[in-house]
Amino acid sequence: MNNIQFFDPIYFQYLLPHIWVIVGIVFAALWNLFVPKMKHLTPIAALVTLALAAGSYISHLSQVDLKTQRIFAELYTADPLSMVVGLMSVIVCAIVVLMTMGYERKFGPNRGEFYAILLTATVSVMFLPG
Repeated sequence: MNNIQFFDPIYFQYLLPHIWVIVGIVFAALWNLFVPKMKHLTPIAALVTLALAAGSYISHLSQVDLKTQRIFAELYTADPLSMVVGLMSVIVCAIVVLMTMGYERKFGPNRGEFYAILLTATVSVMFLPG
């Protein structure tokens, strides 16, 4: 059929920040669904996943020979500019999480959904520059 290799496992490292944030989304959604009495820990979990994503971006950007990589049959491009924009979006999301840690009590029972939606918006911004 088509001889284009869709995904090579070597490119997994370029998607690692995105995967960390997606893990945070799933964790925030499931945590609030199954452990509703511990919703106050959801922003901390969001910050941990954002810190892991930021660490992944920083480790990629600290490489001396950083080349442009095309992933998913050239649908996504991992280059230094897309990584910097992704890192900036992760930092902005972490600031928003820190700013809303005390305010989310006013959301009532939907407190944890806010962080899942915020992380979803962040991962979409992370994919945009690629």
